[in-house]
Amino acid sequence: MSTGIFKNHVLKSENEKITSYFTADRTVTVNGRTICGHNGIDIVPEGYVVTPEAGTVTYVKDTVNGVDTSGLNDFGNNVKIKVNEKYLIRFCHLKNGISLNVGEKISVGAEVGYMGNTGFSTGVHLHFGLYDISGGTEVAVDPLPYLEGKLSLTGVSGAETVRALTFKPGDQVRVNAGARDYSGGLLAPFVYTSVFEVMEAKDGRIVVGQKGGVTAAMNEAYLTLVSFAPPSPEISESVIPAEIKLGDTVKVTRGRTAYDGSALASFVYNKAYTVVEVGVKDKNRICLGDGKNIMAAVRRQDLVKL
Repeated sequence: MSTGIFKNHVLKSENEKITSYFTADRTVTVNGRTICGHNGIDIVPEGYVVTPEAGTVTYVKDTVNGVDTSGLNDFGNNVKIKVNEKYLIRFCHLKNGISLNVGEKISVGAEVGYMGNTGFSTGVHLHFGLYDISGGTEVAVDPLPYLEGKLSLTGVSGAETVRALTFKPGDQVRVNAGARDYSGGLLAPFVYTSVFEVMEAKDGRIVVGQKGGVTAAMNEAYLTLVSFAPPSPEISESVIPAEIKLGDTVKVTRGRTAYDGSALASFVYNKAYTVVEVGVKDKNRICLGDGKNIMAAVRRQDLVKL
C-alpha cells in the first residue's frame, strides 16, 4: 500500500492510499469469475470522492446494487468526466445515490459520490481511471503520473507548472524511481540506476534503450532529461554528395528524420546501409537496405557516403 504521493486529489479527505496499480499482470477472481489486468488505480480509505479536474459529466450509472459479477456492470456505479478533447477521467464502484447528471458542468473539488463496493469489486474502494480520447475511442493510460502531478491534463496540474519538455530520439534520460512500463508492468532494478537513449518518442510514449537495443517503453512523465541529443550539423548544398547511386554504402546523419518526416529509430544512425533504390519522381528520395530488407527511405542530403 502506497501513500503520500498525490498532488491531484480524488478524495475529499486528501489522505489517499493506493492498493492496486495500473498493470497487465494482476488477476482477480470474484464469485468464480476472473479478470486479468487492471486499467486504473485502486484507492482507499472510504470517504467522499471528488474530481481533481473541471469538466463535463458524460456518463452516470447509479443502478448497481452491491457486487455484480455478471460482466454487465464491472465498474459498478460510476461517473465519467470529459476534461477536454484529449482526456476523460472515470470514478468507479461508487455507492448508490450519485447526484450528478449527464451534461452537467463540474468544477475542481466538487463531490462525485461516495466510495462503495459495487460491480466487480472485492471491497470498498475507488477505481480511478484516466483515458486518452483524442483518437475517438477511450484508451486507458496509467493515471499515476497524473495523480503525482507529473502529467498535466489541461495546462496546470495542481500547484505544478506544466512541463513543456518534449523528448526526442537521441536524448539521454534517467528513469524516475517507482516508474513502470507503458503497460503498467514492473521494471528491472537496474533500469533506475542507468542512463538510456531515447529511441522513439510519440504521443507521450517513450522507448528507451542502450547500444541500439530496446530496454523499455514508458510514459514520458517517468523520465528525467540528462542531456539533449547533439544537434545535427547543417549541411549546405556544397557538401551534399555529388552522386548517390545504387549499391553505394552510406550512413544517415544523426538526428535527421525519414523522408516523410517521421522519426527514425536511434540504431539507424549507428549502422552503414546499402542504397537499394534511388527515387525516380524525386531524386532526393533514397531507400536504404541491410542486404535483405528495405530499412528506411530518407533524403539524399541527409546521407554521408562511405
